Amino acid sequence: MLKVREGFLLGLAPDSQKGSPCAECVEFWLQDRKVAVEKMPLSNLTVRRELIPELLLENQSHIFYEIDLDGTYTRLEALVYPHPRCTCEKTNYVAPSEITKRTNFAFSPLTHIKVARFGTPDGNLWLASATGEAPLSGETFTSYGVDRDKEVSRSKAVDEWMKRCVVLDLPRRLARGESVPAEVLQTGNVELITRFLPKQSQFEGMGVGANKEEATLDALFSLAKVRTLKKYSSMMKNPMLVVGANNWMRTKVPFYLLQQYDLHLLFYPNSTQAWVVGLAAFSRQRLEEKPVFAFGAEADINKAIDQVFCKIVEMLRPSEPETEIPRIPNEHPKGHGSKLHMWWTHWIYRCPKISLKDVLHLEAYPRSLEHWRNYFRDGQDLVSVLSVNNHYLPSQIRTLVKLKLSSTDLIQSVPNINGIGTWNDFRDALA
Repeated sequence: MLKVREGFLLGLAPDSQKGSPCAECVEFWLQDRKVAVEKMPLSNLTVRRELIPELLLENQSHIFYEIDLDGTYTRLEALVYPHPRCTCEKTNYVAPSEITKRTNFAFSPLTHIKVARFGTPDGNLWLASATGEAPLSGETFTSYGVDRDKEVSRSKAVDEWMKRCVVLDLPRRLARGESVPAEVLQTGNVELITRFLPKQSQFEGMGVGANKEEATLDALFSLAKVRTLKKYSSMMKNPMLVVGANNWMRTKVPFYLLQQYDLHLLFYPNSTQAWVVGLAAFSRQRLEEKPVFAFGAEADINKAIDQVFCKIVEMLRPSEPETEIPRIPNEHPKGHGSKLHMWWTHWIYRCPKISLKDVLHLEAYPRSLEHWRNYFRDGQDLVSVLSVNNHYLPSQIRTLVKLKLSSTDLIQSVPNINGIGTWNDFRDALA
């Protein structure tokens, strides 16, 4: 039991030498948030002692009761992360039985989670942001998630934050001597990577999921997206413009986007087990503003298109002056804006065409890991699956993997790509 403010925090925790998260983890997280906390014996609790049997019955270290001195109490379903300064046995971390919309992130590296609603004719889009500090690098950053379900958008934002954390922390872990298990997707052979990652591969993909299979699938679609777009760039090949989609797209995005941007749906035929689509946004108000591209990839074409609409809302989100640095669009040098804007407009309409009806009727690929294995076994280059969770972001919460594909294809970053723009312009969209 902990004494906090004008009351008590009652919960269960394992012995710090045997498991995690422990009582010290909770103490450290509260101290990080400038909350005065003190351990108290259970005998000091004089009100609401009937809650003790309820805690014992649930037997979870992620459920708490915040009890005021007047006897009022609040049940708190939290997700307690292992604290970096705690010496508990993090290899025996026990996650909550489920993460729901009631789950609280007070005892985690995340400091702010916000959700905003944007209306569309097809229903609401929810934009969630998650802000927190990476456990090892110490960098604080914000990640975003967009979905038509409020809680899913929050989960997506937290997932994206975890992915960025492991990317930032992985070099530090390897530098201090940690090993990272890597499995070859096609064969299942496992090796330990120490000190340095293999030579930078041409294609990489990050994935997150409830288990390794789900995370690997997520990473494979990310890999397919990067691989397809980079091949289009190096071959100076144009995507297909989806025609007959203007009225349909107006039902999918918030009105502020339609006021400020002309949207063009793009389709990227490819040989992988994923449908890859893009969305180009050309500013109506600022001729100097560079086009914004968002991309999505999924087994089902409809889900890929939904993904790209969510991504464009994230990339072109309205700024919040009080809490966020205003999003300043990238601009071309003055004097070139109108000419380049005209060039992009001409380019988009010179792309080969495909009707929206034909795109929406494309058959979905099987969304299974075995189909991907068979695809890569058929004369493809080896894919390494790195398990990149660490003690502070354990796989029991969410499993994180990184895929690396060293392709023999002669693909280069072309500085002036016909109809695509420079490869550097696309890197933020691929994150």
